[in-house]
Amino acid sequence: MIAWAALFSWPLISAVFYNRLTLPVALLATLLGGYLLLPSNIAWDLPLVPVLDKKTIPVLTAIVLTVVFARQTAGAMPPLPGWMPRDRVIRLMLAVLFLGFLATALTNTDPLFYGARVLPGQTIYDGFSQAFEAALIIAPLFLARKLLATPQAQRTLLLFFAVSGLVYSLPALYEVRMSPQLHAMVYGYFPHSFAQHVRGGGFRPVVFLNHGLSLSMYFTFSLIALCCLVRISGDTARIRWLFATVWMAATLVLTKSLGVLLIATLIVPLVLFFSVRVQLLAAVCIATVVLTYPVLRSANIVPVDQVLNVAESINPERAASFRTRVVNEEMLLAKANERALFGWGGWGRNRIYTEYGRDISVTDGEWILAIGGGGWVRYLPLFGLLAWPIMKLYLYHRREVDPVLAALTLILAAKLLDILPNAGLIAPVWLIAGAILGRMELLESGEVQAGAEEEANARASPRYARQFTPPAARAAALDTRRRTLGHSRITQAPGYRK
Repeated sequence: MIAWAALFSWPLISAVFYNRLTLPVALLATLLGGYLLLPSNIAWDLPLVPVLDKKTIPVLTAIVLTVVFARQTAGAMPPLPGWMPRDRVIRLMLAVLFLGFLATALTNTDPLFYGARVLPGQTIYDGFSQAFEAALIIAPLFLARKLLATPQAQRTLLLFFAVSGLVYSLPALYEVRMSPQLHAMVYGYFPHSFAQHVRGGGFRPVVFLNHGLSLSMYFTFSLIALCCLVRISGDTARIRWLFATVWMAATLVLTKSLGVLLIATLIVPLVLFFSVRVQLLAAVCIATVVLTYPVLRSANIVPVDQVLNVAESINPERAASFRTRVVNEEMLLAKANERALFGWGGWGRNRIYTEYGRDISVTDGEWILAIGGGGWVRYLPLFGLLAWPIMKLYLYHRREVDPVLAALTLILAAKLLDILPNAGLIAPVWLIAGAILGRMELLESGEVQAGAEEEANARASPRYARQFTPPAARAAALDTRRRTLGHSRITQAPGYRK
């Protein structure tokens, strides 16, 4: 009862956010707050309407309230006309993705028989229904492109990740010690298998998310955000953020998620010690690998055996689980290649069954779910919507990238790595992708001065500014200071190093 009350009261709570906060902050509070606080794995499935759960209710609420309050406070809106991205590649991907759902339904009308098990064929209604569900999942991209495009809004997004992760670490540490029971204590049930959250003589926390892996990944978002704040802040604030970073890193270790910890080990040093150019290049490399991953797996280019050997040296039990997952992905990929273009559709038609109809599949990775269910017509545009913003940013705007935007690209790249072995195209992922798209549109339209936010950081942290602030923006800032303060002589701006 409490779980249903929480779900259906969220629109009212979100209305308060939109009434009292700025639109970007209200959007973040509605979507990310709903993701972190609402009950998991409970849904109201009615005919002819989308499933109502913690994924869809915050998104539907944000769409309605953003439209309403955007009309009332038009002057506070970012200078981005319309609700659709301008980028032609993104528009093409969206068209292919949603037409692909219909094509998948039309090419899978045949029922499948596995012993006594019969999997029904797809109908045109199934195609429209799945397309509508996908539109709700992707909707945060459009909202973020509209409201989170400016440097100030993106810094707010980074701060939201950092602070919400720190606050969320307190109940998580409680569950590390006492077992994952807060969801059951508040909402009356546990959202997953409890056995999967007993690890290493202790427990893996869940709090109000659907799985401990999701919680660990969100803490990785927070850790990357905190590392960026360490680098761009002044001396006093840097010390506070540094302590917070150490706290979050320790919390992430205690969540006992080996795969996520390896991703954090790869990304965090990039944020702390490397330039924006290197950070962006690393994000592009990750995005490219993820986008071509099925081809790399089919060609045996992915070093699966080497990864297994490393995993066995760290934790033999987890290595055995990883090996099972790899074997299943190979079988599922072989079946997906039988209908490579449009896939097998829904109702479990992409899974592996014995001749007696027993399901022997393990479908954890988002990539194998996408390519098995919808083929390349679904995989490429779905993952391309996440990968293309990073690629375009590097190809056309890498000289205009600031530290906050670079950190957001690395958070997105980290999640791209995570959805190879795990499922979870969650609202934070689409928010980041949409924010990057919106920023590029602002840069291309000339309606935002690249480097304005960086100069504020430069005054607080000169060393970081020398590395990341564009020389033109820095020179303009020095001229402004000379006119404002009446300085007769100002030394030349330090050299810029990318």
